Amino acid sequence: MEKNTEKLLQFLYLSPMGLCESNLEGQINHCNALACSYLISISKSSEMHNIFDLLNLGQKNLGDSFRKIMDDFKSEEGFPIKDKRIDFYKNDEKLIFIIAITIRKISTNHFMWVFQDITEITRINKEKEILIERESFQNGQVKLMESVIHNIGNTITNLTLSVKVIEDNQTIESFNLASKLLDLFKSYEKELKVVFKEKSEDIISFLDTFKSSLKEEHDQNAQRLSSLKNKINQTEQIIQMYRRRIKNDPIYAIAEKSNIHDILQNAINLTENQREKVKIDLEITLSKEEFIIKKYSTDLFQVFLNILDNSYDSLKKRKESDKSFEKGIIKINSGWNSDKSSFFIAIEDNGIGFSKKEEALIFSKGKTSKENHEGLGLFYVQEVAEMVHGKISFKSPGHNLGATFKISLPKNDKERS
Repeated sequence: MEKNTEKLLQFLYLSPMGLCESNLEGQINHCNALACSYLISISKSSEMHNIFDLLNLGQKNLGDSFRKIMDDFKSEEGFPIKDKRIDFYKNDEKLIFIIAITIRKISTNHFMWVFQDITEITRINKEKEILIERESFQNGQVKLMESVIHNIGNTITNLTLSVKVIEDNQTIESFNLASKLLDLFKSYEKELKVVFKEKSEDIISFLDTFKSSLKEEHDQNAQRLSSLKNKINQTEQIIQMYRRRIKNDPIYAIAEKSNIHDILQNAINLTENQREKVKIDLEITLSKEEFIIKKYSTDLFQVFLNILDNSYDSLKKRKESDKSFEKGIIKINSGWNSDKSSFFIAIEDNGIGFSKKEEALIFSKGKTSKENHEGLGLFYVQEVAEMVHGKISFKSPGHNLGATFKISLPKNDKERS
């Protein structure tokens, strides 16, 4: 028995994985060197007493959540937690490492913890996914995209022609006829009073209102057509961008240089109709310096579209729920950070903001508070930020206090080709 115990302890301390034994309260009984190094790195503490306390130091409430899971696990033995991925960050939000944690219940008050560093394998798997995606495009997806874009282009052409037909038939003939009828009635106002008496004033008032409504309707239709034409033109620009993208690189690259401010302005122009509908004021303060990129233009364009769409939705919700809300405002600014290492675009709104619960899920795939949405928008935003070696951050002071999204691009992207 003593020999077996010695072998077990030898395995515990020489294992290529971090192993730790604790009770239900988290008190550590045994811990091998690798597990100790992980816990010290996570917690910045050398006091190896309670595993829950150490995990809480590494990530807020992490130890508490594990404690609850273990308390709720009523089986005599088994795995309360298995291969749970946890990302640990430094105070400057740089990733330290990724740990997979497994907890096995041996008996009522006896738990074995397994820690495995999966940082490198996660990076390798992500690179494999990118390579597989590239190969998929090369094996037929490009032709499919070309076909889809070609069909969209044809639809846009037909839509443009239809708008032209509507525009040509948009006349003020009805307004002119109503005006003539009103003038006629006014010229015989005395005679009308004899026939209709006091009702004659109501008739003239009705015709005057009818004439005004016809003019107002004509002006509104003209404005809608103008907005629609503008949106069609912007959509055509997007199609052209994707055509160039496919021609030069099936997945990401776009050949020509692009000013980040021009990409942003294209997104602002494309969403003009949404702003007008919700009556949003736009305040833009951009750096006089250009920030030129050579790749990922269409991806960054989509990022700006998604962030703007999120702001419009937030402002619309606040307008509907907050009767004291006066005016929706979006502030956009850009510039270099203090040490000139990165260039940022910040988009701030005074909308409904985010709750703490929503903050935790803001960039999660499939999570959204919007109806009829799939929860891919902000998840995609983060994916693009990582792809360009940049950073996306957001903050919301609280309910009805708005939110700010900020994307930062590293300085070396300025010369990237």
